[in-house]
Amino acid sequence: MLTGCNSDGSAVEQSVVTKTVTESAPAKAPASAAAAEAPTAADTAAADDSADDGSGGISVVKFGDTYKFKSWSVSVSAPAPYTPSEYAAMDNKHPTYRILTVTVKNTSANKALNPSLIDVSAQIGDAEADSVYDDNVGDTPSASVLPGRSVSWKIAYGATVGDQITVQVSDVSAFDGPVAAFDGKIS
Repeated sequence: MLTGCNSDGSAVEQSVVTKTVTESAPAKAPASAAAAEAPTAADTAAADDSADDGSGGISVVKFGDTYKFKSWSVSVSAPAPYTPSEYAAMDNKHPTYRILTVTVKNTSANKALNPSLIDVSAQIGDAEADSVYDDNVGDTPSASVLPGRSVSWKIAYGATVGDQITVQVSDVSAFDGPVAAFDGKIS
């Protein structure tokens, strides 16, 4: 029983009914039917083989092409010649440098994309690439990307003509998720 007041100050009593609903679990299938539907080790291995192409979740992509993640896509331009400014920060001096443009598009219908959760790293030849940080080069954007919108930024590396370059792009929020590896030669 609840007691309250009307707008004129007189007391009002009201009954409250509480109803509890309990949902029952679905009936279990007979053991023989459940065993028939359970995947076998061979089924699981076949499914794993179709999902893993043997590259550890890495998909090799050509520079300029687009790789699609679950709710965003990325493209990396072909490496182009670049001359760092006198104020550029880098670990070592190189005979040549290359600059690339990373473009990310949010393909989600209703969720903003945080570009700081996108990891971009590179390998040139057999070593980690020496990144160049210069005016408007090397920094990942921090502003959220709205659905249907894109953002681009520049990355640059010290390079030697003829070396293989691989730029790997991944979503750091997806542990052990897919990796797009844009791959080609420095020309």
